[in-house]
Amino acid sequence: MRSRAAVAWEAGKPLVIEEVEVAGPKKGEVLLRIFLSSSRQNSTNYQPENR
Repeated sequence: MRSRAAVAWEAGKPLVIEEVEVAGPKKGEVLLRIFLSSSRQNSTNYQPENR
C-alpha cells in the first residue's frame, strides 16, 4: 500500500514528504490512520507533580 511519510535523507537537512510503499498489516497487527497531531510548547516540560 502507498503512504505519505516524512523522510530524512541526510542529518541536518529538512524532512521531505514522499510517497512510500508500506507492507499491509499482518495477522495480529492493526493499521492506524493519524488524522491530527499537535505539540504545545509547555507539554515538553510536563511534570505531573507540578499540577
